[in-house]
Amino acid sequence: MKYIPNRDQLPAKDLKRAILQLPIIAENVGKVVHYSDSNYLWLGWVLETLYQATIQTLIMQRVLTEQHWHELTFAPEPALCIPTADRQGQVYRGIVHDPKGRVLGAEAGSAGLFGTLAGVVGAVQWWLKHLSGSLMTQLPGVGLRSAGWKLMPAADGHLVATHTGFTGTWLMLDPTRQQALVVLTNRVYPSGQNDEFLDLRDQIMATFLNEVAK
Repeated sequence: MKYIPNRDQLPAKDLKRAILQLPIIAENVGKVVHYSDSNYLWLGWVLETLYQATIQTLIMQRVLTEQHWHELTFAPEPALCIPTADRQGQVYRGIVHDPKGRVLGAEAGSAGLFGTLAGVVGAVQWWLKHLSGSLMTQLPGVGLRSAGWKLMPAADGHLVATHTGFTGTWLMLDPTRQQALVVLTNRVYPSGQNDEFLDLRDQIMATFLNEVAK
């Protein structure tokens, strides 16, 4: 996402306006991959307009209805949450770590969902059973990607859907083998300067990709 001056100090209305006005560089579409959460924010606002409810309300009412999914929520009990810290070192428990998510609140479709291990595992089992085709449908353009997921090849060549979270969580879903890896760790507390975590994550992901091929 392009830099927005004073982004974290803007009220929700002004931040939303600034994000909606971000330019799209047409010549890069389908050619360059950049990390960005603006598409999920825009998608949430489209759905909000269509259904006259915030994206987080729509997710709670229309998506998180399966067994165990009740353990996924945008409003967790703080005492049940592990702490995270923002750039100023302020500790948050049960508050979304992403600064845009904190400002936008229920209008943020890109961050803010909390869950227990059972809740995340239940969601993964449902995805493997019901969305295996959608998970693995490769989009045209640069790199191996499906809608919302990065695709990685296992040692024998079949693809695995992966998604990583900034705070230290990640998923790997293998519909071919009906296996998955769920990792809920915390790399941002007490300090977000934890690059060693990224190397260790890559090693674990490589191990899983090798093992599911056997």
